[in-house]
Amino acid sequence: MKLNIGCGPIILAGFVNLDIIKDFEIPFPSTSYPNTTFVDGWDVRKDLKDYKTDSIEAITISHVLYNIEEKDYSHIFSELYRVLIPGGVLRITEDNHDQTPELLEKYNLNRDAVLTRITRFMTFYYLVEAGFMVHDVSNRTTFYKDYSLIQKIHGDSSKCFWIEGVKV
Repeated sequence: MKLNIGCGPIILAGFVNLDIIKDFEIPFPSTSYPNTTFVDGWDVRKDLKDYKTDSIEAITISHVLYNIEEKDYSHIFSELYRVLIPGGVLRITEDNHDQTPELLEKYNLNRDAVLTRITRFMTFYYLVEAGFMVHDVSNRTTFYKDYSLIQKIHGDSSKCFWIEGVKV
């Protein structure tokens, strides 16, 4: 089983796609994607109690963490670690707030709606704290067995960073 956390309208085939938004309009019929589930009203800040320890092989999170207060990160990353199988991969794609003021302005990363101005270093810290082996990756590389965790919609934008944690 694979999770796509905070999926928004980006529904990935073969994943359980989770988002806090209720009644999100999915741009295609769910029958178009076999083995694909969409769950709305789901909040990443809550426990992953619906998932057993060592039950998920891969998780992708894209542009979600900046919408969450940093005080919740330790708990979230610990839960993500708990549910992954040994060797499981957590892939994170986020806006990189560790840029010059000019680039923050250019990429519209200084908007008021951002709760946490997340950086690669912060993400690295929380992944290590939870027990992950951490790897810098790009929009084209992964430590997962296939490329299904790479969300091609994000392209090679310099405003993003990509990082993966592997459960040891």
